[in-house]
Amino acid sequence: MCLKIFDIIFVLFSAAGLLSSTTAFAASQNEVLSEQRSMRIDSATYYIGKQMYGDAERNLKEALRLEPASRQNALLLSNLGAVQTALGKTDEAIKSYSAGLCISPRSTVLLTGRGALLLQLKLPQNAIEDFNLALEVDSTLSRPRLLRGLAHISLGEHGRAETDLRKYVAAHDDDDYAMALLAQCCEMTAKRDEAISLMEKCIALKPEPDYYFDLTRMFIVNDSLEKAREIVQEGITKFPDFGYLYMLRGYIHRKRYRPSEALADRATAISKGADPKMVSAWIPEK
Repeated sequence: MCLKIFDIIFVLFSAAGLLSSTTAFAASQNEVLSEQRSMRIDSATYYIGKQMYGDAERNLKEALRLEPASRQNALLLSNLGAVQTALGKTDEAIKSYSAGLCISPRSTVLLTGRGALLLQLKLPQNAIEDFNLALEVDSTLSRPRLLRGLAHISLGEHGRAETDLRKYVAAHDDDDYAMALLAQCCEMTAKRDEAISLMEKCIALKPEPDYYFDLTRMFIVNDSLEKAREIVQEGITKFPDFGYLYMLRGYIHRKRYRPSEALADRATAISKGADPKMVSAWIPEK
């Protein structure tokens, strides 16, 4: 009897030892996997910083494989979507963002990332749905508001775009690009004086040939030819190789009954890369 009891106790202790060893082994394996995953994430971060997106994608995929059930995978999938977008793998990027949203459906980072890609793919209505949800989660976010405004512009919804862009510019009054978009919306909604004022601010923030073009065109539409002439001349002085400015100057010459000067600017505009058909629409050859 004593022997049997001793045998039972021995078996129990042996089983406990085996269980303890198995648990320790499993814990050790998990630590190894976790360490490998961390190394992969660090490598991906490094490669993203170096714009080596192929290597970044490979490391992110391996990190996801090592711990497929981790809640932190939502962030990794967001990074993977951004990397795949940079690589031009748009279908895979959409899948990555969507997989991340299955884990974290109200992630503003994932919603904004996928929305931006949908907008890039010329799917503005789908993009707006993602931006709407991101702003529902956090109405103070700037990027989805700017992008939603851009999506509305692409749909011809300038009134809605104007609402978003006004809120964005109020918080980012040094963003010349957003201000130029708002000027475009104001012009389309018959607020021409405000559109001109906004374009003048854009030029003050960051002189760009396109801004000079738009401001000159706005003055032309307002029949302020003298002001248009001043602006286009300033633009040509700063950007002498931008052909479309010569086109507008030629149009002003034509309106002021200076045909030879208009034709000279017409030729210069075309020689500097302006679309001949567009130039002909503004300055007919005869």
